[in-house]
Amino acid sequence: MNILLFHIFFVLSIVFYYIYQQCQNNTDNKSAKIKRPHGIIQGYNGIAVADVENQVIAAADVAGSVHEGDLLSGMIDELKITMQNITGKKEPLESATILGDTGYFSEKNLEEAEERGVDVLIPDQQFRKLD
Repeated sequence: MNILLFHIFFVLSIVFYYIYQQCQNNTDNKSAKIKRPHGIIQGYNGIAVADVENQVIAAADVAGSVHEGDLLSGMIDELKITMQNITGKKEPLESATILGDTGYFSEKNLEEAEERGVDVLIPDQQFRKLD
């Protein structure tokens, strides 16, 4: 069983930096204000889906949004198409488990994954308080 990992490379390795400023960017209005440890930048979130077993990126996208939760559905669609092309299976995500970080947690995302028959493991935003 392949385990696919949603990992947000949130300003770690694949964030595209455009302008380091704290005001609205009038020339690139699709970018977002992203909070970093040393201030706010204007930029993009790089989002990737990796096949952990084979160690390859199976889907990727760049979004000018701080809230990646809205992007889960589109990433699952892109992942399904990619895996159909690779495996030739009609339902390639049937035996996969998708792991997501807390940014993807929402009741809507969990319900949509269940309707699609996709197993997802996404902790809620309060999971650290359970320790």
